Amino acid sequence: FVKHYPKIPGYRLIHPRRCQVFGVGSPKTGTHSLTGIFEKNFRALHEAEVKQQIELLLRHRKGLCRPGEIRQWFVDRSHRLWLDCDVSHLHGHFVADIAEAIPEAIFILTLREPRSWLDSAFNQTLGRPVGGHWAELRTAVYGEKPNHYPEQEKALQALGLYSISQYLDRWAERIERVTAAIAQKRLLILKIHELENSADCIADFCGVDRQLLSAKEAHRFPAAKKAGVLDGIDRDYVDSLIRERCGTLLQKYFS
Repeated sequence: FVKHYPKIPGYRLIHPRRCQVFGVGSPKTGTHSLTGIFEKNFRALHEAEVKQQIELLLRHRKGLCRPGEIRQWFVDRSHRLWLDCDVSHLHGHFVADIAEAIPEAIFILTLREPRSWLDSAFNQTLGRPVGGHWAELRTAVYGEKPNHYPEQEKALQALGLYSISQYLDRWAERIERVTAAIAQKRLLILKIHELENSADCIADFCGVDRQLLSAKEAHRFPAAKKAGVLDGIDRDYVDSLIRERCGTLLQKYFS
């Protein structure tokens, strides 16, 4: 019910924001955990209004959004939900618009090492099948599945997964898009294994009392059952693709 409180007359005057931070990490990089760190003492939501945001992204990808529509949507959403911490992997697709529409906003980008992220992405896709607008979103983000897969990836084709290169390109694209759009002073980059010990760092970045953030909540939304798909693909082959597609970013953030 937290999202409905701002409908009470005068709520925003009585309860001003203490910060306005957007979580913009990819799925399976600790976005649920980041929300959990905040939600005990702050207005924090994960994937709020997700259906509406997916529809906006799909319209944008089709060139159907009016000039300024996306930025106004986020301004209206910001006022409507009145969140201190607003976490969604979808924000990463709109990060430049959010940064310009809401100048006071700051951003946290959560990262996961690409091989681990790839394995988790496979498990997520196979363990939690989707349909409707979620399926359309995956196509918009990853593209159509290839007609032909490399011999080493035939198992992915049989399981209905995207190619390894498609996943890795999205991993790199997220980092490049966020870091290009957000000034360094407005962006905190955290690796998923650091979240448990980063409550103080996050508090300082957001300008809030350290005692208000809870690192105990840094384990949320456990991974889907491990399918073992990546274990069945030649490791040298996967590592060569990681170096090819993600090498520069991997060295910068995970050296």
